[in-house]
Amino acid sequence: MKHELTTLLQCTSHQLEMLTIMHYQYWCEMYSKDDLELQKLMANNALFNWWLFEYKKLQESFLDMAEPFHSVASKREMERIYKIETIKIKRLYPLTLLRASKSKTNNIIGNPQIN
Repeated sequence: MKHELTTLLQCTSHQLEMLTIMHYQYWCEMYSKDDLELQKLMANNALFNWWLFEYKKLQESFLDMAEPFHSVASKREMERIYKIETIKIKRLYPLTLLRASKSKTNNIIGNPQIN
Protein backbone atom coordinates (compact mmCIF):
# COMPACT_ATOMS: atom_id res chain seq x y z
CA MET A 1 0.00 0.00 0.00
CA LYS A 2 2.87 2.39 0.78
CA HIS A 3 4.11 2.26 -2.82
CA GLU A 4 0.65 3.05 -4.19
CA LEU A 5 0.30 5.99 -1.81
CA THR A 6 3.69 7.46 -2.70
CA THR A 7 2.88 7.04 -6.39
CA LEU A 8 -0.51 8.77 -6.17
CA LEU A 9 0.74 11.54 -3.88
CA GLN A 10 4.02 11.90 -5.79
CA CYS A 11 6.10 11.86 -2.62
CA THR A 12 8.83 9.79 -1.05
CA SER A 13 8.31 7.12 1.61
CA HIS A 14 9.98 9.41 4.12
CA GLN A 15 7.60 12.28 3.29
CA LEU A 16 4.64 9.94 3.70
CA GLU A 17 5.92 8.74 7.08
CA MET A 18 6.46 12.32 8.25
CA LEU A 19 2.93 13.24 7.16
CA THR A 20 1.54 10.26 9.07
CA ILE A 21 3.44 11.20 12.25
CA MET A 22 2.34 14.82 11.86
CA HIS A 23 -1.29 13.69 11.60
CA TYR A 24 -0.87 11.51 14.70
CA GLN A 25 0.60 14.40 16.66
CA TYR A 26 -2.23 16.69 15.56
CA TRP A 27 -4.79 14.05 16.57
CA CYS A 28 -3.13 13.63 19.99
CA GLU A 29 -3.09 17.41 20.47
CA MET A 30 -6.86 17.47 19.97
CA TYR A 31 -7.33 15.13 22.94
CA SER A 32 -4.71 16.49 25.32
CA LYS A 33 -5.00 19.46 27.64
CA ASP A 34 -1.28 20.18 28.10
CA ASP A 35 2.20 19.14 26.97
CA LEU A 36 2.53 16.44 29.61
CA GLU A 37 -0.68 14.78 28.52
CA LEU A 38 0.36 15.13 24.87
CA GLN A 39 3.61 13.28 25.63
CA LYS A 40 1.70 10.52 27.36
CA LEU A 41 -0.62 10.08 24.39
CA MET A 42 2.12 10.18 21.78
CA ALA A 43 4.28 7.68 23.68
CA ASN A 44 1.52 5.12 24.24
CA ASN A 45 2.04 2.13 21.92
CA ALA A 46 -1.47 0.73 22.27
CA LEU A 47 -3.00 4.08 21.36
CA PHE A 48 -0.66 4.55 18.40
CA ASN A 49 -1.34 1.03 17.11
CA TRP A 50 -5.09 1.63 17.30
CA TRP A 51 -4.74 5.02 15.58
CA LEU A 52 -2.49 3.63 12.83
CA PHE A 53 -4.90 0.75 12.15
CA GLU A 54 -7.76 3.23 11.72
CA TYR A 55 -5.59 5.62 9.70
CA LYS A 56 -4.59 2.84 7.30
CA LYS A 57 -8.27 2.13 6.68
CA LEU A 58 -8.68 5.76 5.62
CA GLN A 59 -5.59 5.50 3.41
CA GLU A 60 -7.09 2.43 1.73
CA SER A 61 -10.29 4.35 1.20
CA PHE A 62 -8.24 7.12 -0.42
CA LEU A 63 -6.59 4.59 -2.72
CA ASP A 64 -9.96 3.19 -3.78
CA MET A 65 -11.27 6.67 -4.44
CA ALA A 66 -8.21 8.17 -6.14
CA GLU A 67 -6.85 5.28 -8.22
CA PRO A 68 -9.26 5.79 -11.15
CA PHE A 69 -8.18 9.44 -11.43
CA HIS A 70 -4.43 8.85 -11.20
CA SER A 71 -3.75 9.61 -14.85
CA VAL A 72 -5.78 12.84 -14.96
CA ALA A 73 -5.52 14.36 -11.46
CA SER A 74 -2.72 16.71 -10.49
CA LYS A 75 -0.53 16.26 -7.43
CA ARG A 76 -2.44 19.05 -5.69
CA GLU A 77 -5.78 17.36 -6.40
CA MET A 78 -4.50 14.04 -5.05
CA GLU A 79 -3.24 15.77 -1.91
CA ARG A 80 -6.63 17.42 -1.45
CA ILE A 81 -8.45 14.09 -1.78
CA TYR A 82 -5.98 12.50 0.65
CA LYS A 83 -6.59 15.25 3.17
CA ILE A 84 -10.37 14.99 2.81
CA GLU A 85 -10.21 11.27 3.44
CA THR A 86 -7.63 11.13 6.23
CA ILE A 87 -9.05 14.09 8.17
CA LYS A 88 -11.90 11.75 9.11
CA ILE A 89 -9.56 10.37 11.77
CA LYS A 90 -10.53 13.41 13.86
CA ARG A 91 -13.97 11.90 14.42
CA LEU A 92 -12.58 8.70 15.94
CA TYR A 93 -12.25 8.74 19.69
CA PRO A 94 -11.30 5.55 21.62
CA LEU A 95 -12.39 6.74 25.04
CA THR A 96 -11.06 3.74 26.98
CA LEU A 97 -7.62 3.88 25.34
CA LEU A 98 -7.38 7.64 25.77
CA ARG A 99 -8.27 7.45 29.46
CA ALA A 100 -5.76 4.66 30.03
CA SER A 101 -3.06 6.55 28.10
CA LYS A 102 -3.59 9.74 30.07
CA SER A 103 -3.48 8.03 33.45
CA LYS A 104 -0.55 5.73 32.67
CA THR A 105 2.94 6.89 33.54
CA ASN A 106 5.20 6.34 30.56
CA ASN A 107 8.96 6.19 30.83
CA ILE A 108 9.88 9.03 28.50
CA ILE A 109 13.60 9.63 28.40
CA GLY A 110 14.62 13.17 29.22
CA ASN A 111 11.37 14.27 30.87
CA PRO A 112 11.79 14.55 34.65
CA GLN A 113 8.09 15.29 35.08
CA ILE A 114 7.21 11.80 33.91
CA ASN A 115 10.20 9.68 34.94
